[in-house]
Amino acid sequence: MGSVWVVDSNCFIHLGQKAEDGFVDDLSAILRGSRLLITPGVEQEVATVAFRRCEGRPNLLKTLDGMLLSVPVEEDDVRALAKRIGETAAPQDVDLSLMVLADSLGEESSEVVLVSDDFKMTTTAERTKLRFETCPPSTFLQRLVADAPDAAKTGNADTAALHLVRLQFAVTGACTERAEFCREFQDTFAVDIPQHRNNQAVFGVYRHAHMEVLLEHQMLTIGGERGI
Repeated sequence: MGSVWVVDSNCFIHLGQKAEDGFVDDLSAILRGSRLLITPGVEQEVATVAFRRCEGRPNLLKTLDGMLLSVPVEEDDVRALAKRIGETAAPQDVDLSLMVLADSLGEESSEVVLVSDDFKMTTTAERTKLRFETCPPSTFLQRLVADAPDAAKTGNADTAALHLVRLQFAVTGACTERAEFCREFQDTFAVDIPQHRNNQAVFGVYRHAHMEVLLEHQMLTIGGERGI
């Protein structure tokens, strides 16, 4: 493989939700001994993620153990990047650790890719001219296939390519469904959904933030009561 892949937690969460039986073997055929790079912070965030559509719902990290390499990042380097970006504008520490890792690898390679759909990470990396590019999980799967042309000549890898492309469309389709759902209900709910990790709670499963949902009719009811 030509590219070096540093993978964010959100990508593994996508895979845990969408991957089906056979995916792990397909991924192994595409990687051909190469490993996806993560940091200890990512390990902690996805420790309980399982392949929900696979038989037995196996733990993702344990299943992909031979395909992942966790690389520790010095806390001083994380703090230095946060200071460089600006503490108030900086992503959270797990994200920063991935950015530090990708940037350090970019010193040795021109093809380092940070896989993340976090908008803040992408814009921050561009603004501070860090030495890597970013791509979302769905694009990552497609690029993995394209990045292994020699492997695709074998039967197993050809099957893997097809499976990964199907998975890419499945993830993209899921995003499309969510967008359509929001459009359909945009006049019904007043909801502010925290899409990015920098808006999420520091602790808790996947660090989901608390959201308050107020129905339009509920607002009218409250207004009516106040007028009585």
